[in-house]
Amino acid sequence: MDKPLNRRLKHIQLLHHILFNQKKGVPRNSRKGFEKLIHILIYTTNVEFSETYRSFEIKDKIKKFNELNDFYLFDARKYKKANRRQKEFEELKKWYLQKEGRDFKIEEYIFLLEQESSKKNKKRVSDYRNYLNNKKSYI
Repeated sequence: MDKPLNRRLKHIQLLHHILFNQKKGVPRNSRKGFEKLIHILIYTTNVEFSETYRSFEIKDKIKKFNELNDFYLFDARKYKKANRRQKEFEELKKWYLQKEGRDFKIEEYIFLLEQESSKKNKKRVSDYRNYLNNKKSYI
């Protein structure tokens, strides 16, 4: 049984569909934009994408799709983050191949990023709770 696709993967699939299934082909400048956008989305976590998706209050799905594309395409920070994550992924991939003799998949890398992010969020919350508890002890 196939597991359901999340929004980020659906978005990437739609971009691939647009890029590769056009009868006349996609102009070169548009192709580069699509490739850059796909690159950014590949190295974006599902949580990051979902938060961004929810932040757009556009009801029309096509407009929302286009706005999300523009947002990711023209945000230099997202592109730099994707490039940094790609380098990190390639290093991890080499390490897994050398040390464990297996292929390291992008899905595993995204999962690890999401786990790390959730641990940081939990730590922040607990630090704040500690602060509140310490504050109560002084009152």
